[in-house]
Amino acid sequence: MTDDHTAARKAEEKRWTLMLAGDWEELGKLFCDSLLYAHSDSSVDGKVSYMKALGDGSLIYNTLDCEITETASEGDCTVFMGTMKADVQRNGKNLKLNSSYATVWVSTTDGPKLLAHKSTPLA
Repeated sequence: MTDDHTAARKAEEKRWTLMLAGDWEELGKLFCDSLLYAHSDSSVDGKVSYMKALGDGSLIYNTLDCEITETASEGDCTVFMGTMKADVQRNGKNLKLNSSYATVWVSTTDGPKLLAHKSTPLA
């Protein structure tokens, strides 16, 4: 594993902790300004809209259990694939999520930043 890969993995795991803690200020520091966040219902947020949903309470992560199952690195980019189970409140509705996901992290002078996230529901 390269240093960039190791740093990206630590950032991915930190992201999970911050999502549960509701620490949106610190979470936002992990995101690229051009973030694309595709939810398991196929809706897509950018950084601003995702941070707004987290900050105003229209998206709340109550439980979150993630596992990285695959990794790949090339140049300044690291991709993680895995599974996610979560209890979420979205726009006042309680949801139980069981998804696979992929995240794309890029190495920057400020450390790893999340560029993209895509969730897909599992049957």
